[in-house]
Amino acid sequence: MDIQSTYILDQYFLVSDLSPNTKKLYRQSFKLLLAFAKKDILEITSEDIARFRESRAHLKRTTLNKDLMAFSSFFSWAEKENLVNANPVARIKKYRLKKSERIRENYVSHEDALKLIEEPLCPKIKEPRKIQVRDHAILATLYFGGLRVSELCNLRVSDFRGTLLYVEESKGHKSRLVEIPAILQEIIKWYIQKCRPEGFLFGKGGKKISTNAVRDLVKKYAIRLGIQAIGDKTTVTPVTLRHSYATHLIALGVSELVLGELMGNPTAVYRYAHPTQEAKRRAVNLMEES
Repeated sequence: MDIQSTYILDQYFLVSDLSPNTKKLYRQSFKLLLAFAKKDILEITSEDIARFRESRAHLKRTTLNKDLMAFSSFFSWAEKENLVNANPVARIKKYRLKKSERIRENYVSHEDALKLIEEPLCPKIKEPRKIQVRDHAILATLYFGGLRVSELCNLRVSDFRGTLLYVEESKGHKSRLVEIPAILQEIIKWYIQKCRPEGFLFGKGGKKISTNAVRDLVKKYAIRLGIQAIGDKTTVTPVTLRHSYATHLIALGVSELVLGELMGNPTAVYRYAHPTQEAKRRAVNLMEES
């Protein structure tokens, strides 16, 4: 990669809000493109990118789409900075993923999610055991926080900040502050008051709860209630609750940008949000209303 291209890319990455891992992946895509085209980065054309994609046609479509995302992001910035006259990626479409390459549809209804969260406290008793209160709080945090299971396990007591949860960097994404609804705020407050955790929010004896333990408790309560996920996989897991969080927020009209910020993944809407049957019905009914 020539000095000028390196400098321009450095300027782009300096002002971008991409995670360190994403920057590393994008740099690799540009390194390969420039080596293939043998041009300065600002001289790259749509034909160069098309030929580059053809040369890598043997790779997974997810990889090829990742390359295109990198190029699109950079050239959009370059166009705004008047470094190029037009974005050479503008008319190049992503590859449509094969069924085997797509994230599988896997979510539960809002009503079933609420039943799952309440199940540890059933039958209703005045003084539930600490383990019941903890499981109740874990299920609520997974659903109402939209967290990855690893993020939940890494939460510390100090990460609960009233209306917010501080979620440390996970899977190469940036650390973030997650807004949480009042219902989850109250559940966590009650859990802390009842169980007095130290260090890790859901840990014991200074050790954090394992991801397998969280998966097991989600599965246990789902089986007890007879709840199955909607989609390709019927087993309810922590990821199911994350998918459900995204699906239900999109159905309520939350923008893709906001959802991406909440979930710590700009592409979360494409990976996790699945249109419900009701949403599909409303969409086609718009034809009659227009």
